[in-house]
This record gives sequence, C-alpha cells and structure tokens, in this order.
Amino acid sequence: MGYSVRAQILKRDFWTLSVWENESRLMEFVHHGFHSGVMIVLRQDMGATNFVRWMVRGADIPPAWDYALRRWKSRDSSDA
Repeated sequence: MGYSVRAQILKRDFWTLSVWENESRLMEFVHHGFHSGVMIVLRQDMGATNFVRWMVRGADIPPAWDYALRRWKSRDSSDA
C-alpha cells in the first residue's frame, strides 16, 4: 500500500517502513521480482536484518516514524 525509507548513511543504518494489505502480499513482494534480485546482490554487504510487524487500522495509515522506531527499539522486550 505504501512505503518510506529512512537512512543514516554514515552509520550504514537503513530502515524501511511499509504498509501491506496482508502477509501474502508482503511475501509476494519479498520473494519475487526486483526486491528479490536486489537482496541477493546486496546480501554480502548487509549487516543483521531485523523485522517488526504489527497491525494498523486504516485510520492509522501512514504510521509515524517515531512510533515505528520505538517499536523497533523495544522488539527484544516485546512480542512485536
């Protein structure tokens, strides 16, 4: 449905915040087409990758970056 990218280039930290209709649409994007090819090429240059997923109501789209980063930072202490 939509996405946004945030980067701290000198630290080599990158985040993607995206909204998907459902899990199957997300997996279709991840495993097919352009994204899949890019991830294969970049894999050797990438560090650890972490994912945080949660459900949002239509009224909460687009999600705010500050909220998303708080969820990401607390991922080890939650079930997100």
